[in-house]
Amino acid sequence: MQLTTNTPQLVATFLNLSKAFDTIQHFTLLKKLHHYDDTTLYCSGPNIEHLMSNMISDLQNIFNYMYFAVNSLQANASKTNYMIIYPNRNTARHTPLHINNTNISQVKESTFLGITIDHKLTFQPHIKRITNTISSGLFALCQVKNMLPRRHLKPIYHALIESHLNYGITFWNTATKTHTQRLKVLQKKALRIITHSDYNAPSAPFLQEKILTLDNLHKLQLQKLMYRINHNNLPPALNTMFHQINILSGNPYDTRFRDTNPMPTRITKQTFTHRSLIYQGPILWNSLPRDTKQISTLKSFT
Repeated sequence: MQLTTNTPQLVATFLNLSKAFDTIQHFTLLKKLHHYDDTTLYCSGPNIEHLMSNMISDLQNIFNYMYFAVNSLQANASKTNYMIIYPNRNTARHTPLHINNTNISQVKESTFLGITIDHKLTFQPHIKRITNTISSGLFALCQVKNMLPRRHLKPIYHALIESHLNYGITFWNTATKTHTQRLKVLQKKALRIITHSDYNAPSAPFLQEKILTLDNLHKLQLQKLMYRINHNNLPPALNTMFHQINILSGNPYDTRFRDTNPMPTRITKQTFTHRSLIYQGPILWNSLPRDTKQISTLKSFT
């Protein structure tokens, strides 16, 4: 959410903005994320009306503090929106969020740190955006394929195509295979351009060119993430998420014995959860050989 002010103390205000959150009553529900001049609040709960009531109360506390205690700093309602995330289910009618009697717009998708998150967590809008970007990169690769040798085409591929596939892949590649199939097709086209192969040639050159497929890119990044989790080298939010899985599993995971004890996995029958990071991550980590998990540095691990 973006904030506007007419005072010259904008930077100092943002540095002290955390004081506003001290007025929040529902500490166990409401969290905060900061990115430059934007602030994102999020909370969770089983009941939509109770959830919205808490959010309205907490927002009012925050904005009262900003207005009365920080030189009339005001939130810009036109640049503020909210999204209710409810995968695989419908939400009931609810009271809309508002700031000082001005309703906040509800959206079905929002871009956060370069990843488009939709209210069903399908990541279809994000994949569509990546597809368009990669299609442009594919066009550029076609334009220079007859001018440059293979050793120069690969860096172009890594810059214009693989970099977009790699970014945030541990999160958005939890989408269904139907949604990611188009990306796999485009990646194969790029490889055929690099190797000057026919349009229907097999994708075996992936191994020859040491280029990871989309699924293997996801697996590599997920392994790196799990390595960092097991070495307590992640932001608190992610460490907390996996700590909650340990509690729910009834089998606390002591990182002192991470190389010998399997990481607990979340027990669920939901297909959506089976594709999620918190389900797939521990399974992938537990499948690694002990020698691999005992590698001392992330650089050597990858």
